[in-house]
Amino acid sequence: MSGSLTYKGQPIKAGTMAFHTPEGTTYAAQISTDGTYSAADLPEGELVVTVNTEHLNPARKPPAATGRDTEKRMKMMQSRQQPQGSAVVPDEPYIKIPEKYSNPKTSPLTITLQSGRQVHNFDLD
Repeated sequence: MSGSLTYKGQPIKAGTMAFHTPEGTTYAAQISTDGTYSAADLPEGELVVTVNTEHLNPARKPPAATGRDTEKRMKMMQSRQQPQGSAVVPDEPYIKIPEKYSNPKTSPLTITLQSGRQVHNFDLD
C-alpha cells in the first residue's frame, strides 16, 4: 500500500504512520519528505490509521532527567559546541497536526484493504 499524506492540503513531509488491526497488531510506515508513504505486508481487512508528527516538534521538552543524566548530557553538549553564528536546522520539517490522529481510539482514518497493490491518499483536516 502506498499514497500521499496531507494536512489541510499541504504535504506532511515527515513523521510516522501506523496501521492498526482490530486485534491490536500495529504495522508502521515512515512518511517521506515528499509527503508520500509506503507500507508492505499489511493484512487484508479494516485498519485504523494513525499519524504522528509530534516526536519531531522542536519545542517538545525532553523527559525529566536525574542529576547523573544531566551531568552526562552537559558533557556531551559541551563536546558538540557549534561555532558561533551557526544555526541548528532540524533534519525533518515538523508540521503540527491535531492529536486525534495519533491515537487509534480517536483517529477518524480507516481503510479496508484487499489483496494486491493499493494506493490510498489521506487528507487530514
